[in-house]
Amino acid sequence: MNGPDVMTPPGLHDMLARLHLRGLWQLPPDAIPTTPTPVTEAWHWRGDDVQPLAHEAGRIKVADDRRALLLTNPALSPSPFTTTTLQGAVQSLPGGAAVPANRHTPSAMRFILSGNGSYRTADGSDHPLAAGDLILTPNWSWHEYENSSDSPMVWFDGLDFPVAARLESAVFDGGPSVKVPSRSGSSPLHRPWADTDRMLAELYRDPTTVASVQFTDPITGGVIALTFDCWMHRMGPLLRAAATRKTGNSIFVVFNGRGSTTVGHKEFEWSAGDIFVVPSWLPLRHSPTEVSNLLEMSDRPILQSLGLYREEAL
Repeated sequence: MNGPDVMTPPGLHDMLARLHLRGLWQLPPDAIPTTPTPVTEAWHWRGDDVQPLAHEAGRIKVADDRRALLLTNPALSPSPFTTTTLQGAVQSLPGGAAVPANRHTPSAMRFILSGNGSYRTADGSDHPLAAGDLILTPNWSWHEYENSSDSPMVWFDGLDFPVAARLESAVFDGGPSVKVPSRSGSSPLHRPWADTDRMLAELYRDPTTVASVQFTDPITGGVIALTFDCWMHRMGPLLRAAATRKTGNSIFVVFNGRGSTTVGHKEFEWSAGDIFVVPSWLPLRHSPTEVSNLLEMSDRPILQSLGLYREEAL
Protein backbone atom coordinates (compact mmCIF):
# COMPACT_ATOMS: atom_id res chain seq x y z
CA MET A 1 0.00 0.00 0.00
CA ASN A 2 1.07 3.55 -0.56
CA GLY A 3 2.95 5.22 2.29
CA PRO A 4 6.21 6.86 3.28
CA ASP A 5 8.02 3.50 3.25
CA VAL A 6 7.25 2.89 -0.43
CA MET A 7 10.30 3.79 -2.54
CA THR A 8 9.67 4.16 -6.28
CA PRO A 9 11.96 5.36 -9.07
CA PRO A 10 11.53 9.03 -9.99
CA GLY A 11 8.76 9.59 -12.50
CA LEU A 12 7.32 6.06 -12.24
CA HIS A 13 3.93 7.19 -10.97
CA ASP A 14 3.68 9.85 -13.69
CA MET A 15 4.47 7.27 -16.36
CA LEU A 16 1.90 4.83 -14.97
CA ALA A 17 -0.77 7.54 -14.94
CA ARG A 18 -0.08 8.51 -18.56
CA LEU A 19 -0.57 4.87 -19.62
CA HIS A 20 -3.66 4.41 -17.41
CA LEU A 21 -1.87 1.99 -15.14
CA ARG A 22 -1.82 1.88 -11.35
CA GLY A 23 0.43 0.07 -8.95
CA LEU A 24 -1.24 -2.13 -6.37
CA TRP A 25 0.77 -0.29 -3.71
CA GLN A 26 -1.00 2.95 -4.73
CA LEU A 27 -4.42 1.75 -3.58
CA PRO A 28 -5.73 2.89 -0.19
CA PRO A 29 -5.68 0.32 2.63
CA ASP A 30 -9.45 -0.29 2.48
CA ALA A 31 -9.24 -1.28 -1.21
CA ILE A 32 -8.41 -4.84 -0.12
CA PRO A 33 -10.98 -5.53 2.62
CA THR A 34 -10.67 -8.19 5.29
CA THR A 35 -14.47 -8.41 5.77
CA PRO A 36 -17.38 -7.80 3.37
CA THR A 37 -17.98 -4.07 3.03
CA PRO A 38 -21.38 -3.35 1.48
CA VAL A 39 -22.01 -0.25 -0.58
CA THR A 40 -25.78 -0.70 -0.37
CA GLU A 41 -27.40 1.05 2.60
CA ALA A 42 -30.04 -0.50 4.84
CA TRP A 43 -33.19 1.41 3.96
CA HIS A 44 -36.94 1.33 4.65
CA TRP A 45 -39.88 2.47 2.53
CA ARG A 46 -43.28 2.67 4.25
CA GLY A 47 -46.24 1.39 2.32
CA ASP A 48 -48.39 4.23 3.68
CA ASP A 49 -45.99 6.66 1.98
CA VAL A 50 -45.32 4.79 -1.25
CA GLN A 51 -48.69 3.35 -2.27
CA PRO A 52 -50.65 6.64 -2.41
CA LEU A 53 -47.95 7.99 -4.73
CA ALA A 54 -48.05 4.77 -6.77
CA HIS A 55 -51.81 5.28 -7.25
CA GLU A 56 -51.15 8.82 -8.50
CA ALA A 57 -48.39 7.62 -10.82
CA GLY A 58 -50.71 4.93 -12.15
CA ARG A 59 -53.00 7.60 -13.57
CA ILE A 60 -50.44 9.72 -15.39
CA LYS A 61 -49.83 9.45 -19.13
CA VAL A 62 -46.26 8.51 -19.96
CA ALA A 63 -44.60 6.74 -22.87
CA ASP A 64 -44.48 2.94 -22.83
CA ASP A 65 -46.61 2.86 -19.67
CA ARG A 66 -43.56 3.40 -17.43
CA ARG A 67 -45.49 4.26 -14.28
CA ALA A 68 -43.66 2.19 -11.67
CA LEU A 69 -41.99 3.91 -8.71
CA LEU A 70 -38.37 2.78 -8.41
CA LEU A 71 -37.05 2.11 -4.91
CA THR A 72 -33.77 4.02 -5.14
CA ASN A 73 -31.16 3.39 -2.49
CA PRO A 74 -29.65 6.72 -1.36
CA ALA A 75 -26.18 5.20 -1.09
CA LEU A 76 -26.22 4.25 -4.79
CA SER A 77 -27.23 7.66 -6.20
CA PRO A 78 -27.38 8.71 -8.99
CA SER A 79 -28.32 5.18 -10.10
CA PRO A 80 -31.96 4.17 -9.52
CA PHE A 81 -30.98 0.76 -8.08
CA THR A 82 -32.30 -0.64 -4.81
CA THR A 83 -29.15 -2.69 -4.17
CA THR A 84 -26.04 -3.24 -6.26
CA THR A 85 -27.69 -6.38 -7.71
CA LEU A 86 -31.47 -5.97 -7.34
CA GLN A 87 -34.04 -3.45 -8.52
CA GLY A 88 -37.28 -3.05 -6.59
CA ALA A 89 -40.30 -1.01 -7.60
CA VAL A 90 -43.97 -0.54 -6.75
CA GLN A 91 -46.63 -0.16 -9.43
CA SER A 92 -50.36 0.52 -9.27
CA LEU A 93 -52.49 -0.46 -12.25
CA PRO A 94 -55.88 1.32 -12.19
CA GLY A 95 -59.11 -0.56 -12.72
CA GLY A 96 -59.79 -1.14 -16.41
CA ALA A 97 -56.16 -0.39 -17.38
CA ALA A 98 -53.54 -2.63 -18.98
CA VAL A 99 -49.77 -2.80 -19.37
CA PRO A 100 -49.01 -3.43 -23.08
CA ALA A 101 -46.96 -6.42 -24.20
CA ASN A 102 -43.26 -5.98 -23.59
CA ARG A 103 -40.12 -7.98 -22.90
CA HIS A 104 -36.70 -7.35 -21.39
CA THR A 105 -33.43 -9.15 -20.83
CA PRO A 106 -33.53 -8.63 -17.04
CA SER A 107 -35.49 -11.41 -15.32
CA ALA A 108 -38.34 -10.17 -13.15
CA MET A 109 -40.78 -11.28 -10.50
CA ARG A 110 -44.00 -9.63 -9.43
CA PHE A 111 -45.63 -10.00 -6.03
CA ILE A 112 -49.23 -8.78 -5.81
CA LEU A 113 -49.80 -6.60 -2.75
CA SER A 114 -53.49 -5.84 -3.28
CA GLY A 115 -56.23 -6.02 -5.89
CA ASN A 116 -56.89 -8.41 -8.77
CA GLY A 117 -55.90 -8.73 -12.40
CA SER A 118 -54.35 -11.04 -14.94
CA TYR A 119 -50.98 -11.82 -16.52
CA ARG A 120 -50.83 -12.90 -20.16
CA THR A 121 -47.92 -14.70 -21.81
CA ALA A 122 -46.80 -14.79 -25.44
CA ASP A 123 -48.78 -17.94 -26.20
CA GLY A 124 -51.96 -16.24 -25.01
CA SER A 125 -52.35 -18.09 -21.72
CA ASP A 126 -53.87 -16.07 -18.88
CA HIS A 127 -52.92 -16.27 -15.20
CA PRO A 128 -55.48 -14.68 -12.86
CA LEU A 129 -53.72 -12.67 -10.16
CA ALA A 130 -54.76 -11.81 -6.60
CA ALA A 131 -53.13 -10.46 -3.46
CA GLY A 132 -50.26 -12.66 -2.28
CA ASP A 133 -49.63 -14.22 -5.69
CA LEU A 134 -46.10 -14.37 -7.10
CA ILE A 135 -45.37 -14.61 -10.80
CA LEU A 136 -42.02 -14.84 -12.56
CA THR A 137 -41.26 -13.26 -15.92
CA PRO A 138 -38.34 -15.17 -17.49
CA ASN A 139 -35.86 -12.95 -19.28
CA TRP A 140 -36.78 -11.91 -22.83
CA SER A 141 -40.30 -13.38 -22.60
CA TRP A 142 -43.33 -11.42 -23.84
CA HIS A 143 -45.85 -10.54 -21.16
CA GLU A 144 -48.65 -8.10 -20.42
CA TYR A 145 -50.97 -7.20 -17.53
CA GLU A 146 -54.62 -6.28 -17.36
CA ASN A 147 -56.83 -5.10 -14.53
CA SER A 148 -60.46 -5.80 -15.37
CA SER A 149 -61.75 -4.81 -11.91
CA ASP A 150 -62.87 -1.42 -10.63
CA SER A 151 -60.07 -1.11 -8.05
CA PRO A 152 -56.30 -0.68 -8.48
CA MET A 153 -54.00 -3.67 -8.50
CA VAL A 154 -50.72 -2.95 -6.71
CA TRP A 155 -47.63 -5.08 -7.00
CA PHE A 156 -43.95 -5.19 -6.09
CA ASP A 157 -41.55 -5.48 -9.03
CA GLY A 158 -38.25 -7.25 -8.46
CA LEU A 159 -35.65 -7.44 -11.24
CA ASP A 160 -31.96 -8.24 -11.72
CA PHE A 161 -31.64 -5.03 -13.76
CA PRO A 162 -28.45 -3.85 -11.97
CA VAL A 163 -26.71 -7.11 -12.91
CA ALA A 164 -27.84 -6.94 -16.54
CA ALA A 165 -26.82 -3.26 -16.71
CA ARG A 166 -23.33 -3.90 -15.34
CA LEU A 167 -22.91 -6.79 -17.77
CA GLU A 168 -23.89 -4.33 -20.53
CA SER A 169 -26.76 -6.56 -21.64
CA ALA A 170 -29.89 -4.78 -20.41
CA VAL A 171 -32.46 -4.38 -23.21
CA PHE A 172 -36.15 -3.39 -23.00
CA ASP A 173 -38.49 -3.92 -25.96
CA GLY A 174 -41.98 -2.43 -26.27
CA GLY A 175 -42.66 -5.04 -28.87
CA PRO A 176 -44.47 -5.51 -32.16
CA SER A 177 -48.13 -6.36 -32.47
CA VAL A 178 -47.24 -9.98 -33.27
CA LYS A 179 -45.61 -11.66 -30.32
CA VAL A 180 -43.12 -14.52 -30.34
CA PRO A 181 -42.38 -17.14 -27.66
CA SER A 182 -39.74 -16.61 -25.00
CA ARG A 183 -36.17 -17.20 -26.10
CA SER A 184 -35.43 -18.61 -22.64
CA GLY A 185 -37.77 -21.56 -23.15
CA SER A 186 -39.00 -21.26 -19.56
CA SER A 187 -42.63 -21.00 -18.55
CA PRO A 188 -43.67 -18.33 -16.06
CA LEU A 189 -43.90 -19.47 -12.47
CA HIS A 190 -47.26 -18.54 -10.97
CA ARG A 191 -47.68 -19.36 -7.28
CA PRO A 192 -51.14 -18.39 -5.96
CA TRP A 193 -51.25 -17.19 -2.37
CA ALA A 194 -53.56 -20.07 -1.41
CA ASP A 195 -50.79 -22.56 -2.26
CA THR A 196 -48.11 -20.60 -0.42
CA ASP A 197 -50.36 -20.12 2.60
CA ARG A 198 -51.10 -23.84 2.76
CA MET A 199 -47.40 -24.76 2.68
CA LEU A 200 -46.58 -22.20 5.35
CA ALA A 201 -49.37 -23.50 7.59
CA GLU A 202 -47.91 -27.00 7.36
CA LEU A 203 -44.45 -25.73 8.33
CA TYR A 204 -45.43 -23.23 11.03
CA ARG A 205 -45.67 -25.69 13.90
CA ASP A 206 -43.12 -24.12 16.26
CA PRO A 207 -43.93 -20.43 16.86
CA THR A 208 -40.40 -19.81 18.19
CA THR A 209 -38.93 -20.37 14.71
CA VAL A 210 -39.42 -18.99 11.21
CA ALA A 211 -41.33 -21.09 8.66
CA SER A 212 -39.96 -20.49 5.16
CA VAL A 213 -41.12 -21.54 1.70
CA GLN A 214 -38.80 -21.15 -1.27
CA PHE A 215 -40.32 -20.42 -4.66
CA THR A 216 -38.74 -22.87 -7.12
CA ASP A 217 -38.75 -23.44 -10.87
CA PRO A 218 -41.64 -25.81 -11.70
CA ILE A 219 -39.52 -27.61 -14.30
CA THR A 220 -36.09 -27.91 -12.70
CA GLY A 221 -37.00 -27.63 -9.02
CA GLY A 222 -34.14 -25.14 -8.62
CA VAL A 223 -34.13 -21.40 -8.03
CA ILE A 224 -36.59 -19.35 -10.07
CA ALA A 225 -33.79 -17.33 -11.72
CA LEU A 226 -30.03 -17.61 -12.08
CA THR A 227 -29.64 -14.19 -10.49
CA PHE A 228 -32.20 -14.16 -7.65
CA ASP A 229 -34.40 -16.35 -5.52
CA CYS A 230 -37.56 -15.66 -3.51
CA TRP A 231 -38.83 -16.91 -0.16
CA MET A 232 -41.93 -16.34 1.90
CA HIS A 233 -41.29 -16.29 5.65
CA ARG A 234 -43.92 -16.70 8.36
CA MET A 235 -43.01 -15.59 11.87
CA GLY A 236 -44.83 -14.57 15.03
CA PRO A 237 -44.42 -12.77 18.36
CA LEU A 238 -42.88 -15.83 20.04
CA LEU A 239 -39.97 -15.88 17.61
CA ARG A 240 -36.67 -16.68 19.33
CA ALA A 241 -34.34 -16.87 16.34
CA ALA A 242 -30.79 -15.58 16.72
CA ALA A 243 -29.48 -12.70 14.69
CA THR A 244 -27.82 -13.77 11.45
CA ARG A 245 -25.71 -12.27 8.73
CA LYS A 246 -24.95 -13.40 5.20
CA THR A 247 -23.19 -12.23 2.08
CA GLY A 248 -25.43 -10.80 -0.60
CA ASN A 249 -28.34 -8.37 -0.62
CA SER A 250 -32.00 -8.96 0.21
CA ILE A 251 -35.20 -6.97 -0.26
CA PHE A 252 -38.03 -7.76 2.19
CA VAL A 253 -41.66 -7.01 1.34
CA VAL A 254 -44.21 -7.15 4.16
CA PHE A 255 -47.37 -8.85 2.87
CA ASN A 256 -49.17 -8.66 6.20
CA GLY A 257 -48.49 -8.37 9.93
CA ARG A 258 -46.54 -6.00 12.14
CA GLY A 259 -43.18 -5.94 13.82
CA SER A 260 -39.67 -4.56 13.60
CA THR A 261 -36.37 -5.64 12.11
CA THR A 262 -32.89 -4.63 13.19
CA VAL A 263 -30.40 -4.31 10.32
CA GLY A 264 -26.94 -3.43 11.58
CA HIS A 265 -27.47 -0.39 13.80
CA LYS A 266 -30.85 0.53 12.28
CA GLU A 267 -34.29 -0.59 13.44
CA PHE A 268 -37.23 -0.59 11.05
CA GLU A 269 -40.78 -0.78 12.39
CA TRP A 270 -42.90 -2.29 9.64
CA SER A 271 -46.48 -3.17 8.71
CA ALA A 272 -48.29 -4.41 5.59
CA GLY A 273 -46.92 -2.91 2.36
CA ASP A 274 -43.57 -1.83 3.81
CA ILE A 275 -40.33 -2.70 2.01
CA PHE A 276 -36.80 -2.70 3.43
CA VAL A 277 -33.29 -3.57 2.29
CA VAL A 278 -30.77 -5.77 4.09
CA PRO A 279 -27.25 -5.25 2.67
CA SER A 280 -24.52 -7.86 2.61
CA TRP A 281 -23.06 -9.02 5.93
CA LEU A 282 -25.07 -6.72 8.18
CA PRO A 283 -26.58 -8.45 11.25
CA LEU A 284 -30.30 -9.11 10.85
CA ARG A 285 -32.91 -9.83 13.52
CA HIS A 286 -36.69 -9.93 13.09
CA SER A 287 -39.07 -9.11 15.97
CA PRO A 288 -42.70 -9.52 14.82
CA THR A 289 -45.46 -8.41 17.19
CA GLU A 290 -48.07 -10.62 15.46
CA VAL A 291 -48.04 -13.46 12.97
CA SER A 292 -46.58 -11.93 9.83
CA ASN A 293 -45.70 -12.97 6.29
CA LEU A 294 -42.67 -11.39 4.62
CA LEU A 295 -41.44 -11.96 1.08
CA GLU A 296 -37.66 -12.01 0.62
CA MET A 297 -35.93 -11.47 -2.72
CA SER A 298 -32.23 -12.30 -2.59
CA ASP A 299 -29.24 -12.37 -4.94
CA ARG A 300 -28.05 -15.59 -3.28
CA PRO A 301 -27.88 -17.66 -6.53
CA ILE A 302 -25.20 -15.35 -7.91
CA LEU A 303 -23.02 -15.72 -4.83
CA GLN A 304 -23.59 -19.46 -4.58
CA SER A 305 -22.60 -20.00 -8.22
CA LEU A 306 -19.35 -18.11 -7.57
CA GLY A 307 -18.61 -19.81 -4.25
CA LEU A 308 -19.00 -16.52 -2.36
CA TYR A 309 -22.07 -17.24 -0.25
CA ARG A 310 -21.57 -17.28 3.53
CA GLU A 311 -24.13 -17.28 6.33
CA GLU A 312 -23.74 -17.45 10.09
CA ALA A 313 -25.73 -17.06 13.30
CA LEU A 314 -24.49 -14.43 15.75
